[in-house]
Amino acid sequence: DGLITSIPTAMNFVVSTYVMVEVAEPGTEGITYGILTTASNIGSPVASGISNWIFGHFRPSLSHASNYVADAPSFRNLVALSYVISYIFGFASLAFLPLLPNQKADTQERKASTQRHSTFAIANVSILGVAIVYAVTVNFLAVFPATSCLEIAGGEGCGS
Repeated sequence: DGLITSIPTAMNFVVSTYVMVEVAEPGTEGITYGILTTASNIGSPVASGISNWIFGHFRPSLSHASNYVADAPSFRNLVALSYVISYIFGFASLAFLPLLPNQKADTQERKASTQRHSTFAIANVSILGVAIVYAVTVNFLAVFPATSCLEIAGGEGCGS
């Protein structure tokens, strides 16, 4: 499993590094690298929080080891459904590939022709900030026994 995931991860790193070199204005390389790296790294924790919330609604619970030990056919189907949903979201993300520039010339042309507004910067930083707060909050809620029962943390609800 490590080799299977490390190759796409390495490719992602190389591509994102090339993009950062093309996007960064002279003198802003550090902040550009920081924002793009943060945006890239926050995806997994946000996805974890969202998947905990979605899969927390599944019955019987995917979080209880006893369901895996019992190995009922209906539970196997539920686990398979969770994988199908995960793959659907993964493949749906490919729909955003046409938004990326084709090559270096396209990147530079977009950079030169796109209007610049402080509103874009504020919106991007705000979305990134909300994503960070959401990811940290939801993942901390899922860790502590007193709050892991909350539905937003993937639990069945503390009153259940």
